[in-house]
Amino acid sequence: MSEAARGREERRITSPEQLHDYIHVTGPSLWLLLVMILILLAGMIVLAASVTIENKLPVQAAASEVTNENGATMLTCSVADEQQAQAKIGMTVRVAGEEGTVTEIIDDNQEAFLVIELNRPGAVLKQGTYDAEIVLERTTPISFLLKKE
Repeated sequence: MSEAARGREERRITSPEQLHDYIHVTGPSLWLLLVMILILLAGMIVLAASVTIENKLPVQAAASEVTNENGATMLTCSVADEQQAQAKIGMTVRVAGEEGTVTEIIDDNQEAFLVIELNRPGAVLKQGTYDAEIVLERTTPISFLLKKE
């Protein structure tokens, strides 16, 4: 008899005890572990899709009683030359809990000034200097995985 035929004969099941050795039932603890891993993976995907990472530039903003023809509060923000290259019209700026948009960039010889219009109508800031931040870039962690290069 050939070697392959002998191997097949040895694998034949002749009693229920042998059948039990071949069939292994997965216990509920293994299924529970698999479900927990799937829930954790789904949670990480949802978190990666919903969280936003921002690249911010800290600046000083000067508030004054200036309003435009629409009644929106306007601020000026002084930035250094190296910071001016990063700032662009349309970027979001956060000042004292208020959010605004850069509407104009005025370039002086020594420094540049950004004109900021607050997004909330009727927002009032007392005259003075505030810490502000310009949002240069926003991204979500899942975009790193989906990015095509």
